[in-house]
Amino acid sequence: MGDTGHILPLTQLNLANLFEPMDNLIDSLAVQPAPEGQKALIHFTNDYGVEIFKYPDADFFEMTIIKFSGKGMDHYEFALDTPVPELSLGYTDEDIFRLCEQVSRLR
Repeated sequence: MGDTGHILPLTQLNLANLFEPMDNLIDSLAVQPAPEGQKALIHFTNDYGVEIFKYPDADFFEMTIIKFSGKGMDHYEFALDTPVPELSLGYTDEDIFRLCEQVSRLR
């Protein structure tokens, strides 16, 4: 499940390694620059996903649950009606994995 207890850099390779145990539940994964930082989008096969944002010098991640309305990675909105908190802070790769595991099980 990745190296726990530290902040995982936001790279496609690091996230792919972290999510290897749930690889069959991920439709797509993208890491891209964003204003004031980096953003990763994970699209699960259930059409839910997680947007992870990292400021360059921050020691945490902002994670938001999203719902995709199409196959494109740009077609999503914030999912405010889930039993999982819609906005979370993460400090380790374990925090990211735990939230993504919950989101991958949403129906």
